[in-house]
Amino acid sequence: MRRGSLRWIAVAYVLSFLILAIADFTGYYLAEMGYLTVPSSIINSLRKIAGNPSILTIFIHNALLDVLMNIPAVGVVAYVFVLGETGLVLGYIAYAYIKELGLLAPIIGFITTALMPHGLVELFAYSLSAYNSVSLIVSAIRVRRLERSLMLWALLLLASLGILYVAAVIEYLELKLLAPVISHGITSI
Repeated sequence: MRRGSLRWIAVAYVLSFLILAIADFTGYYLAEMGYLTVPSSIINSLRKIAGNPSILTIFIHNALLDVLMNIPAVGVVAYVFVLGETGLVLGYIAYAYIKELGLLAPIIGFITTALMPHGLVELFAYSLSAYNSVSLIVSAIRVRRLERSLMLWALLLLASLGILYVAAVIEYLELKLLAPVISHGITSI
């Protein structure tokens, strides 16, 4: 991997935070205006994970999203969609649970997702996957050695999944540590 590649991964990493933050505030605002409600199936899924977290459940959920983000051409769209939807749901939950804090509520939602240790690691893996999706397309267009490009694509896919497993372990530990606070917050929605 070249130095220019690392720059593009860093750009994707910064974009991850921006997309998530913008969607978080948008979700909060839309919930406040009455335009956004999150389906009960998503809330029930969050309750299930928060109430009885499992490293495997967290990892499989994130790995499925990550594999989508690695697919050439589809990956970037999946990357933006997943981060956008996550942000909207965060904003909604922030409004439903701690709206009394005003604009501090979506900031807390953003911090607990993006800036907690698991979020930093998870967003890096997703950024690597978005880069991986674009990189293979660019290699194919430039007619570079496709065999080498496919090998690098597979290695980066495996690396992103390995990083997500580490993120799942961290998230599991965070959920166990914060379980009383999280379960109270999600059950009151």
